[in-house]
Amino acid sequence: MVKKRFKDQIIAEILKTCEGKEGANKTKVVYDSGLNFHTIKPYLATLDRNDLIEIIPGPLYRTTQKGRTALRHLKAIEKLISVP
Repeated sequence: MVKKRFKDQIIAEILKTCEGKEGANKTKVVYDSGLNFHTIKPYLATLDRNDLIEIIPGPLYRTTQKGRTALRHLKAIEKLISVP
């Protein structure tokens, strides 16, 4: 059985996948986050709307500086709150 994840955990996985100079295409984001193409759309739209990722020609998705800051905060929260 697949373990249910919180939205912040999914967002952190997406931001991590999109890190780096090259960014990531949608297929890589889908596979790395464990979602499907239908489910990933609202997450990408929300991250883009809040300037946590940027869409570059390709299309590729790349984590912005604001997104990297958010990812650091999400990781810190995850360390503080350990869910068994």
